[in-house]
Amino acid sequence: MPAHTDTRLVGAVWAGDCVWLVARGPTLQVWRPPALLHHHSLRGPLALAARPHLQPHGDLNSLEIMALDVQASGNDGFLLLIAAVNVTRSPEMRYAIAHINVEDPSSPRVSSFVPVRNFPQEADEPPRLLPFGNKALLYTSKYIALISLAATTDAEVVEAASGDRVLSAARSPHGPALFTAAHGLLALRLHSHAAAACDSPIGSSSQADMYEGNLSLYEIDPCEMSAVVTDACGKLKTAFLFHLRRDFTSCRELLDELFPPPGQHAPQELDVDAPLDRTVLAVATETLDDMPAGDPRWKRSSGQPTHIPLGSSTALQIEAQLLDKQRALALFFDFLRATGLWQRLGLVTVEDEGVASTTSALCQAWERVRGAAALRRLQRGTHAAFIDSIICEAVRGWQHREEESVHAALSSGALSPTDACYRRVSRLPAVLLMLTRPVPSDRPAALAVLSGVLSEMLKARKSWQNVSPPPLGSSALLTPALHLIRKSLTEFENKGGDATLRAQVCEAAAGLADVLLAGAQASPAYPALRTDLIRPFVEQGEPERAAALAEKYQEFSVLVELCVSGGDTARLCDYVDRYSDRGMAEVAYEWMSRKGGAAAAALVRGAGGGARLTAWLRRERPDLLSLHQLHRGDHAAAAQTFSSLAHAETDNLERMTTLASLSKLCMLVSDAPEEAPAWDAVQRRLALAEQHRALPRDVMPSDVTPQRVMQPHELVEVYLKAENKSLTEYDYKKALDLTEGVEDPEQRQRLRLRVWCASVLRDDWAACKPDDPAAELMQRTFFKLIDLVNVMGDDLDVLLPELPELLSAPELAALAADSKFHYLLKYGYECLHQRTADQSPDDSA
Repeated sequence: MPAHTDTRLVGAVWAGDCVWLVARGPTLQVWRPPALLHHHSLRGPLALAARPHLQPHGDLNSLEIMALDVQASGNDGFLLLIAAVNVTRSPEMRYAIAHINVEDPSSPRVSSFVPVRNFPQEADEPPRLLPFGNKALLYTSKYIALISLAATTDAEVVEAASGDRVLSAARSPHGPALFTAAHGLLALRLHSHAAAACDSPIGSSSQADMYEGNLSLYEIDPCEMSAVVTDACGKLKTAFLFHLRRDFTSCRELLDELFPPPGQHAPQELDVDAPLDRTVLAVATETLDDMPAGDPRWKRSSGQPTHIPLGSSTALQIEAQLLDKQRALALFFDFLRATGLWQRLGLVTVEDEGVASTTSALCQAWERVRGAAALRRLQRGTHAAFIDSIICEAVRGWQHREEESVHAALSSGALSPTDACYRRVSRLPAVLLMLTRPVPSDRPAALAVLSGVLSEMLKARKSWQNVSPPPLGSSALLTPALHLIRKSLTEFENKGGDATLRAQVCEAAAGLADVLLAGAQASPAYPALRTDLIRPFVEQGEPERAAALAEKYQEFSVLVELCVSGGDTARLCDYVDRYSDRGMAEVAYEWMSRKGGAAAAALVRGAGGGARLTAWLRRERPDLLSLHQLHRGDHAAAAQTFSSLAHAETDNLERMTTLASLSKLCMLVSDAPEEAPAWDAVQRRLALAEQHRALPRDVMPSDVTPQRVMQPHELVEVYLKAENKSLTEYDYKKALDLTEGVEDPEQRQRLRLRVWCASVLRDDWAACKPDDPAAELMQRTFFKLIDLVNVMGDDLDVLLPELPELLSAPELAALAADSKFHYLLKYGYECLHQRTADQSPDDSA
């Protein structure tokens, strides 16, 4: 080749029987020695491939593209390291790695193009290329960097140690190797994170490379601005511009002056509205709202001579302006990360949102510019007229807050509401709020547009790492969006009409609900919002859409309701198994038991059951557990459960009696032995029920609920407090029988004594005649009770108190002083002892 500049040989690559010679031009020659087969200029294909990435340098026709190095890549291609520069606009040189496919030697093509970001520039030494796998090593004598060939990422640059320099690089079976002046041969070990995007706040920096063609910030001289700006925002923007031009020293000096590094013992708590946080958020917001620099209709206020418009675009098309704002924001975020400011961000107060992390506020800014771009795309579609009207209404609401020149341009028609809307990207939430308030005929369009915009904002949010912003859009948007979904579904349900249109509305409403739920999962209000968004589809007869949303966002109560109402037990069991580790079973059991009716019946039959159901029923609903056990045929377990329920029942006597009877019936069926403790416990409950029924109605206190289950000691008190004189020895005998159910021995003994005293007080002892004591005693209730106890076979030695104990009872204090009463009582005890002695067998026999 001739030796002039454009044809200076860069490298040669062998492929088969051909050799490919690459010149700096960049040009390509294909040789099969000794013949020249083809000659190609690669400038055109490379310029077209570079269009989305290298446009900040201006018109592609004015770009200088140079080949720097070439390396083989497979059998049908090679990797070409190129540099691009436009000295008429900026001396900055951009590097990129292009893959040239030469499968057809007569028509080579660019199959991939990966820009290289942040690699240091040295005028006297261009970088060299060493590919291996899906990565490549760029190196000069001072720097080495690892580049991913799969996606655009920042170059991870490592500088050679002082006094050392890289002499060459080569591939080895174990990876790349370097030969340096000081250390000789060095093998490089690659870690799994080596090709990451330098922990960028957004998952990939490719967004920051795609749309930078019309940004005016490249024409701003940071040296001039540093001499005139005095406010914090202006100084931070100036530092950003220094960083963009690789003047890292000036950038760091300005940042250290503006935000001094925290001391070693700085407090660990996050500050709220610290100067750094307020300034960073203000710069991001101003970037969203910067005027287009190339549109003469926009006139900047004369009171802002030092304003630095980072987001200002020289493009006239709104789409390009919004893409430039994205580019500016992405570059600004990368700057924050690279300078360490990102790690120092704390908390900031956000309008209408309260206190939030500054990183989440920046994420919202990124969402808004992406949402505005989505709205603009939709405005060019079928809903153009509707979006136009919404934008007009929204701009009319904030027009009075615009600068005087903008207000005048809007009033005169020089600027349209659409121009003002997409200039003020930070006010996108106001436009979205207007979308939730359409007239009824526009609700289908509102659902579709709102869903489309929020979907794009959700995609933008997912590209961020380690950030948990508030619900998508804003908190003020969620409730109106929910009402829009409800009204849209209800209107078509009530009015009927076209089934196809109804299906479209339901699909759009489901799409909007899906986006809102996806964007609110980190919110504390998410569970309630999930129910509110899915429930309308159940109520309006859209079970399939409700089930799809409920499955995706695990609204288990809706899934249970749909399965039970549809009688689909198999599907319910599948859900319980699928979400067993997320509490689906417990939600299903609770919902079915609370619902009652067919749902509770399905639960009793064991829907989604097993040991887990049995354990839950035992803990939460033992009443249903007994029925579940009966359904399974486990009568012994059912008897125990019914018995426990009977002993726990205190509110309703009939219910207690029924439960005890069922327990006894289950024991009979299960052949349980009658001497078992469980049998005795049930018998005592049934006896207590009989004693309730045996209680005379005229002795029941007025403050006692007739159906309430009273304990034995309470029933005894009813007898003791009765003032009715119609009580007989049989009633007092019932009271004595009740004392058997009192567990405390001392309390039991006191109650028995009081029963005997009550039987004594039942009669008038003043009228008795001591002339015939035996006849008198036969008429007294006390001695009638003694005879009845004896006849019934009870042990008088246990039940009857001794005479001194009886006479010393407080209830009989007045009578005990009467000698006639004392005499008759003592006479009666003597007769009782004599009768007992006469009935005893002769000890001497």
